Amino acid sequence: MDGPDDFGLAFYGAVYGIQRTYPKGFNFNVELGAGYYRGDGVLNGYGPLFNFTFGWVATKRKSRKPTFQ
Repeated sequence: MDGPDDFGLAFYGAVYGIQRTYPKGFNFNVELGAGYYRGDGVLNGYGPLFNFTFGWVATKRKSRKPTFQ
């Protein structure tokens, strides 16, 4: 995107996605949507949104096995 070095950008719209965390700690998130972009110093208008993140959970994860007390 072309624009000034210090600009703000907002997205107003709807997204749908999937998020998963696996037992070993690997996680990912994929989102897809459409909406309205509004920014300082950039053109406003409608457009798509795509987001993909992945990582690893470093903290202790909950066990999925049932526990009986």
